[in-house]
Amino acid sequence: MTSKKQSSLDNAFKILKLFSLDEPEMSVTEIAKRLGVSKSTAHRLLASLLAEEFVYQNPKNQLYSLGSSILSLANLVNSQIHIASESVPILNTIAENTRESAHLSIMEDSNTIVYIQTVKGEYEEGINGVVQLGMRKPITESASGKVFLAYDEELQKEYGSSLYSLSNLLISIKKEGLFIQEMGKATEIAMPVLYKGQITAVLSITTNTKRIRAQRLRNQAIRYLEQGARKLETIIVNRKRGNSIANAGG
Repeated sequence: MTSKKQSSLDNAFKILKLFSLDEPEMSVTEIAKRLGVSKSTAHRLLASLLAEEFVYQNPKNQLYSLGSSILSLANLVNSQIHIASESVPILNTIAENTRESAHLSIMEDSNTIVYIQTVKGEYEEGINGVVQLGMRKPITESASGKVFLAYDEELQKEYGSSLYSLSNLLISIKKEGLFIQEMGKATEIAMPVLYKGQITAVLSITTNTKRIRAQRLRNQAIRYLEQGARKLETIIVNRKRGNSIANAGG
């Protein structure tokens, strides 16, 4: 049963990838042929995609094209790309001043965070691979993930009683405005990036656990993370304001 669901999911993704600038519209017959499935199977897959508005069917010629849900996802990806690119100078500053590796992460879904930008620091001894560009981690298993949880009340409601053991920790994180998590030889220090009080992303550094236990180095890392978070928040505010003006003008 599971393999059947997986096959259907794979084919649904393949359908979305069939559309291009050269072929923005396709018939169910052509889609079935390209996928190597029966016309009835293709029609069933398209019906599911149509219900979620991932595809659109032209009532005049019955041809299919990409739907509005794809557009909203594209806009989301676009906004994340802007954040990732605009964070680079900020991450560079953090890495240069702390000599630690600096990262930017976002929530991929309610269970997972993904590191969408990272700048390697001078110090990496014993912690290679702790965080890499594009790395995904369960939200409850990293400092950055726990910061997301602490600042997202709706997400906490979704997890419900399963977060009982973390409830005091999450309250403490929000009170302190950061979280420091030791992971053997490595430690991650994470801080929220907010927009109108809502968490948008998390800035963090990964460092050698023994070294960062020195209070001076720890305070320095926290100070540069805080400065970076405020700068990125200003960038996000200005971008949102610019988009609002553009939309109003259009």
